[in-house]
Amino acid sequence: MLNATRDMFLQFIDFEGSTSGKDFWLAILGYYLLSIIIGLIVVFANNMPGHTGTMIRNIWGIITILPLLSIIVRRLHDIGHSGWFIFIALIPIIGPIILLVLLCLPSK
Repeated sequence: MLNATRDMFLQFIDFEGSTSGKDFWLAILGYYLLSIIIGLIVVFANNMPGHTGTMIRNIWGIITILPLLSIIVRRLHDIGHSGWFIFIALIPIIGPIILLVLLCLPSK
């Protein structure tokens, strides 16, 4: 899991190639575990003066947007779809569900 998460962050501008299902889900698990840790830090930081918690949350969002987009695009490539399929998630309600189903498909 640590290797997959590290690779996700190191390959943050690599929108070509593919990512296997196993590596994708391990990286997403690592991302969510890190997000929980950041969330706990934010809870404690909100008790400090100023807007420290909000700033930490915003920085985390900025740091993770490109790695998440790139690993999703590489996963879509792995299942034989164009990376542009990521925009299907913009369709209200059903779009994210369709994208999730696509991400769960086996590699081609």
